[in-house]
Amino acid sequence: MYKAAVIGRHDDILAFKAVGLTVYDVEESAFSEIVKTLERQQYAVIFVTEEIYEQNTEVIGRYTDRVLPAFIAIPGVKGVTGMGMMNIKRCTERAIGADINISD
Repeated sequence: MYKAAVIGRHDDILAFKAVGLTVYDVEESAFSEIVKTLERQQYAVIFVTEEIYEQNTEVIGRYTDRVLPAFIAIPGVKGVTGMGMMNIKRCTERAIGADINISD
């Protein structure tokens, strides 16, 4: 069975722990080490707060051509940066081979 995890800062991920997801605080461990652990444990979806996603695009980029794990950018408590929507747009364009327009 596939699993999902959330990576972010403590305040951003606390609610996800309450609903039963596995959470990792980047202030306690390095992002790349957390990702290696999740990959070994066969996590399928890794939600990453937009702030942390933006800071770790190089590490996340190594998984672009792999089926699993899938990285999904989510907003943190500071609000939305737009990284999540940009990521969805980029993945959709890659899948269908055409530019798409995402409007508010």
